[in-house]
Amino acid sequence: MDIPGFAPANSFRTGSRIALAALLFCCAVLADFGSAGAASALRFKKSDVGEKKTGTDDPHPLALRRNDWLYRTLEVNYALLNTADLVTTFYGLDHGAREVNPLAVGYINNRAAAIAIKGGLTLGVLWGLRQAKKENRGAAIVALGALNLVYGIVVGNNIGVLLKLE
Repeated sequence: MDIPGFAPANSFRTGSRIALAALLFCCAVLADFGSAGAASALRFKKSDVGEKKTGTDDPHPLALRRNDWLYRTLEVNYALLNTADLVTTFYGLDHGAREVNPLAVGYINNRAAAIAIKGGLTLGVLWGLRQAKKENRGAAIVALGALNLVYGIVVGNNIGVLLKLE
């Protein structure tokens, strides 16, 4: 079944627009995660009201969030790499390449399904790592760094295939 707007002549442009919209959605969700965390950091227990804090207490939760630049950078990079994977895959498929990932072969020709599945998996992984980070920040950073490395290799391979096609 043909999907209107995905003709071979303009499919890369359309696919790029959809992938860009997916990227913007991912960034909006990441920003929402951050603002929700900041809002919860501002909530105080009733026992905190009226207590005097000493200089030996832990720093304010918002100060800790400002120091989380490494994790946030890895999150954004992970979303960008997933988007780049989709864009380069769509472009390659339009120019004669074939999908070799056995998990993606079944749905990659349906662009809407591919974007929904890839976006859902990306957000699911980021959400899961945010939950894991609450227990073990270091392990979450290492896991996200490893995922960035893997997807960097995937995107690099996609670009290598595209260069061989032309």
